[in-house]
This record gives sequence, C-alpha cells and structure tokens, in this order.
Amino acid sequence: MSVAPGDQQAGPARGEVRDRRRELGGPASLGLDTLVRGFEPAPAYAISARFDVLAHNRSAGLLFGNLGPGPSGPANMLHLGFTDPHWRTLIADWEQEAARHVAMYRAAMTVHLDDPAWTTLPARLARLSPDFARFWASSDVAGPERRLKRFRHPSAGLLTLHSTSLLMADDPMIRIVILYPAAAPDAARLERLAG
Repeated sequence: MSVAPGDQQAGPARGEVRDRRRELGGPASLGLDTLVRGFEPAPAYAISARFDVLAHNRSAGLLFGNLGPGPSGPANMLHLGFTDPHWRTLIADWEQEAARHVAMYRAAMTVHLDDPAWTTLPARLARLSPDFARFWASSDVAGPERRLKRFRHPSAGLLTLHSTSLLMADDPMIRIVILYPAAAPDAARLERLAG
C-alpha cells in the first residue's frame, strides 16, 4: 500500500499519530532539525498541531528528556505529559499547563473531527489518565500564546522560561516553540544544563 505525503496513520503501540510526511521526506522534515538547532542554547522544538514532536534541539532533549521517535512514530508531548510521571514533576505548574494543552488540542481538532488521526489520541488518553478525561470533559479551547513556563529540572533546578510559538509559513500546522530564559539566573541554569 502506498501512502501519499501528508497521510496519517495511528501508531499501534502508544496510540500516537505517525506523520508520514516526515518519513517520506515531505515538508515536515525539510530543515526543521537545522532550524531548531539554530536556537541553541535555548530549548526549541517543532511540533504538529497534534503535539507530535517533529524535531528538537539538544537543549530541549536535556530539558524534557527523550523526545525522539519511538516504534509507533514521533513522540507526542500531550501523551508524555499525561502518562510519564517525570513530566508532572518537571512542569512546575502542571495542572494549569496540562489543562491549557488539552484546550489547545481541542481547538486545533475542531477542523479534523472526522479524522481518526485526531480522535485516536484523546480517546486513548481519556482511558489512560483521569486528569486528561477531566480536562477533556471541560470542553475548553485555547490557542498558542507567548507565556512564561516554569520547570523543576532535577539537575538545573527551577527554570522560568518564556515560551514563544512560531508558525511555519509553508505549513501552519507546524509550530516552532522556543523556550528562552526569563532572567539571568535562568540563563545560567540553562547553560549549566547544557554542560
């Protein structure tokens, strides 16, 4: 069976959605790795509207942990946020951030309600996480915005970072997220983290 660029398949193991464009060398893979590396030492990553990690730089990997693809496709930040206990500790304002990310997913999903690639993840997460089910039931919607995010990193300590999202002009379903220090102590902690 051939898959056209842009077609999506649900990953069998973790229920994450596989972006076939990346595997086939389509727009999602063109230059994203180079682009996010250019933001070093700030953590930066490229994500789809479904929160699939399409590319990330070394600093993002050091901050979040493994963001690389698994056997079922790209890592999914929404899935990690609700199923990996490390993320609840890492994200200082987890409850607020988790609710916001569910609202962002719901807003992006409104134009994909008949697409199984979009409905599979929330259905699975609602089964795996009572917190996800609670936030999903609230029916809140939100969009990306520039904001402060706080992290409790096991080796870097408390980090306060500005989060800025940039949409890719040739594919607005892809966002580049850059996390840059809010103050000099945060910059020093990020530098120590990068070692």
